[in-house]
Amino acid sequence: MTKFILGLGLLVAACGGSDDAPTLDGLWQLELANGCAVTFSFKGDTWSDNAACQLQNGTFGVEVEGGAISRTDATIDFMPQRSSCPPHAHASSAGYSLTADKLTLRFSDATLVLPKVSGGSSDSGLVIANGCWDFSQSPARFTPGPIEQL
Repeated sequence: MTKFILGLGLLVAACGGSDDAPTLDGLWQLELANGCAVTFSFKGDTWSDNAACQLQNGTFGVEVEGGAISRTDATIDFMPQRSSCPPHAHASSAGYSLTADKLTLRFSDATLVLPKVSGGSSDSGLVIANGCWDFSQSPARFTPGPIEQL
């Protein structure tokens, strides 16, 4: 019996126990077919997200939002505190599921499946303008603007 308990203890230790659970903290990004990318970043009880698309002049326009989150095992509540597009900023909730390499956010009007971004950096720089995207128009229209406290 002692050998069985010792063996079971070694097996649990070798499997890593619950320390291997995926974490929401990190960077998650979805690249869209139109050349845009949606990125969510989480750290503790804060989050930021952005929608970035290339402009005709080769620079990038980015709509930025961030603030506090509250979460349970199944839901994340987003409470914006700053935004480059205040008319688009509003509190919202999303159901979520998480694996080591994918975050699924289920909002009332859309579901996003975002792969986790691994570490690394880019050697080239970018010119980025903050502001608002209007995707209801074709092509989408970008209006530059500062990031404001809400």
